[in-house]
Amino acid sequence: MNSRLQAGALLLLAACATPPPEGPKGPVTFPPPPDPPRMLFLRSVSSGEDVEPRESSWLANIVVGEEQGDQKPMGKPCAVSFHDGCFFVTDTEMQCIFRLDLVNKKAEPIDLQGRAKVVAPMAVRFAPNGNVYVADRGRKQVVVLDANFQWLKELGPWEDKSGPTDLAIWQDRLYVVDAGASCLRVLDLDTGKELQVLGKAENKDEFCRGPTNVAVDDNGFVYLVDAIYMRIVVWDKDGKFVRHVGKSGDAPGYLARPKGVTYADQMLWICDNAFNNCQILDLDGRPLMFFGGAGDTPGCMSHPRMVSVFREGLDQFRAELAQDPDFVAERLVVVTNLWGKKINFYAFGKSKSAHFHYEDVPLPAQPTTPPEPAPAPADAPK
Repeated sequence: MNSRLQAGALLLLAACATPPPEGPKGPVTFPPPPDPPRMLFLRSVSSGEDVEPRESSWLANIVVGEEQGDQKPMGKPCAVSFHDGCFFVTDTEMQCIFRLDLVNKKAEPIDLQGRAKVVAPMAVRFAPNGNVYVADRGRKQVVVLDANFQWLKELGPWEDKSGPTDLAIWQDRLYVVDAGASCLRVLDLDTGKELQVLGKAENKDEFCRGPTNVAVDDNGFVYLVDAIYMRIVVWDKDGKFVRHVGKSGDAPGYLARPKGVTYADQMLWICDNAFNNCQILDLDGRPLMFFGGAGDTPGCMSHPRMVSVFREGLDQFRAELAQDPDFVAERLVVVTNLWGKKINFYAFGKSKSAHFHYEDVPLPAQPTTPPEPAPAPADAPK
């Protein structure tokens, strides 16, 4: 690793070792002051009342009930996508996909009828042509909808125990995490034809027992989280095994109960239930920083499920960004939680006045040195 990058990473890790103080009086940043911030907490959404007034909130009137004065949380939100100025959130407990319009203060479930109706939606992704792909573990299928959320077709089930939990789209391919069958399916995006099945190879490196989520980088490298083996398995665009990222442990860069993963700007962002945080690693698996942490104060997490990083959407948080005019936001980061504050919004960026503290070293597109091999799980194939 470049020495400057390594020094910067160690500095960030040391800075992130202490969570924000209880009851922060100013903007919540990670790492906390006096270190220069890289992450600014914006706001949380846990119910329709967090988006629109009670008198017009579907979630307050129908789910909570007008007669209840307290604010009930959402069910179990999983994945978040941003499309056409709105956030789309899958909720397995509510059996729906919510559309959150933070600008116009609207929160409502999408009306899915007939064959478009979802049972346990885990992920929602928008294809370049406008079609919508929903991973539904309850239906054991991927449901394909048009731009108006009308049914087009369904893909699967591929096996009796199939259970799609996440999706990724890269060029003409659709990657489907089939947690029920413990594998990653590579499909043709247009036809749905199965091209490859990854994670079932009878060797210790590629074999997966608990796949949960998947991400694909700009060059087509595929990153599959295995929550049981506590590692990320990496294949190239042709399905050839490349390496592992992470291994079991309780220090920065290690994994304990990894869940959601996403790729952005040559970095991997990984949620971990055990740590109640999100780690940012380079593509070698070396830790750069983490944010979140257990607790009920702003910016903390409770059983984080998925993380998403968007280039768009920051304009919906002008008021929140104004609380720290010194912070320059570059990306919008969204983390869903099973408990506590259900959806946390953060901005990733830099401080204008502290720019000289940051290590401006480009991260490699792919590792330049062979990674240290992780020990094979005891029950992996020989």
